[in-house]
Amino acid sequence: MPRMKAAASPQDGVQSVILAIKLLEAVASSETPKRITDLANQLGTTKARVFRHLRTLAQSGYIVQDPETERYYSGPQLVLLGQRIVENLSLVNEARSEMVKLCAELGHSVGLSQMVGERLYTVDVARGSTPFSITTLRGTEQIFHATALGKVALAFGPDSLAAKILAGPLQALTSETVTDPQKLRREIFQIAERGWAQSPNQLNPGINALAAPIFDARGRFAGAIAILDTLHLLSEKPTQGQIEATCRAAREISRRLGYTASHRPLPKRTAKRP
Repeated sequence: MPRMKAAASPQDGVQSVILAIKLLEAVASSETPKRITDLANQLGTTKARVFRHLRTLAQSGYIVQDPETERYYSGPQLVLLGQRIVENLSLVNEARSEMVKLCAELGHSVGLSQMVGERLYTVDVARGSTPFSITTLRGTEQIFHATALGKVALAFGPDSLAAKILAGPLQALTSETVTDPQKLRREIFQIAERGWAQSPNQLNPGINALAAPIFDARGRFAGAIAILDTLHLLSEKPTQGQIEATCRAAREISRRLGYTASHRPLPKRTAKRP
């Protein structure tokens, strides 16, 4: 009598899905194509399991194998999926034209950030027109205490977020990064009062950014828009034109998201006067 093959348990299926996702993440985040051995070691599994999953992902177009090196890299379906996810984000859709307009008006690169849980990520970028334009990459996580986008989130986002960051520690990324919680608290209050933030020399020497908050239809902090450039072009004392243009873009994006200050209370400001 032939032996009966045991049915796969639901747990087996879950583990298989998790491994497939981790493989996609490992391949997509790598700057160079990956070998099966590298992936197996990175994920703590066997080469046979990795090979089976890669073969399935390759058949679906999510992974591609170089026929000469036999290494694997992101396939067209994975790239297309990422683009569709970004395009479907309402914030990105509503902000894009304002980002392009702001970039054309001032010449600086423009970045758009969005909160994901308690993290803040760059979700779109418009590159500036200056010869050596300064920019950031989509998917970059913003450091709350050292970036203009992050400080705007502390001033206009949830109170719990500001409290968590102010509790420290605050890492020094340059000699001018704010690492004193009381100094950061005072700065957050100033940002909440004036409606914009900047971060000269605080993340990278010689670089500055100026950011303004974006709100959704419920009056909640949705994200922020920022211009960024060298300190020569975006100084520690930004021009009134730079401030007004950035804040105007943020207000227009907020309006497109449904925020109307005339009949909704102003968003709660997290900073308390020192």
